[in-house]
Amino acid sequence: MQSLEYLSTLAFGFLMGRNRQFDEYDVLERATRWVWRHGFSATSMRDIVAATGVAKASIYNAFGSREAFFQRLLIYYIERKQAQSLTLLKAARTGRAALQAYLDGVLHSPSDESYMSGCLIINIAAEQPALDDEAQATINYGLTLIEEQLTRTIERGVKDGSIDRATEPTVAVPCLLATILGLYVLKRQGICQNKLQDMIDAVLDAFAPTNRLVRSEVA
Repeated sequence: MQSLEYLSTLAFGFLMGRNRQFDEYDVLERATRWVWRHGFSATSMRDIVAATGVAKASIYNAFGSREAFFQRLLIYYIERKQAQSLTLLKAARTGRAALQAYLDGVLHSPSDESYMSGCLIINIAAEQPALDDEAQATINYGLTLIEEQLTRTIERGVKDGSIDRATEPTVAVPCLLATILGLYVLKRQGICQNKLQDMIDAVLDAFAPTNRLVRSEVA
């Protein structure tokens, strides 16, 4: 699989050869917000023009094509946004607390519009849009980063005792990814947050140490 550094270097080198009359990162940020809110499949270049305020001809002149623009957007998201969201899995004191923080981040959206709910890479994967090979490879790379960090978090939780020692990451990680996808879909359907929070709690309880559950039932 091609590394993000390789993909990013190609994109950067391509853009450096083109004369831009706008701030690339500002355009990518505005476009990312739009896609995050409205969905990848539903976003047209007309939407990007409206969201960024940059003429279509200028976007094509800078990025080359619609496909190249969306490829750069995906790389921008992974470098700038996904890396930030994955820090939630590293910062918490225990493995379970880290999973709680990450799933809560999927569910709750701060009022600041620079952050939308969930993970854009997972959201796009849930849409299953028609992608070219390069964009699909970037989506797969983003998913791999999430899977690897979830695996490390579960292993940490097993070690610190906050996750049951019988928990197998190879089984737990797909379960967590399915939970994140479910939260994304159900939230879009307008399911109340209390029910979705109960869903998160139930998933995390499934990973709780057995003796903790027994003590909780006795209490």
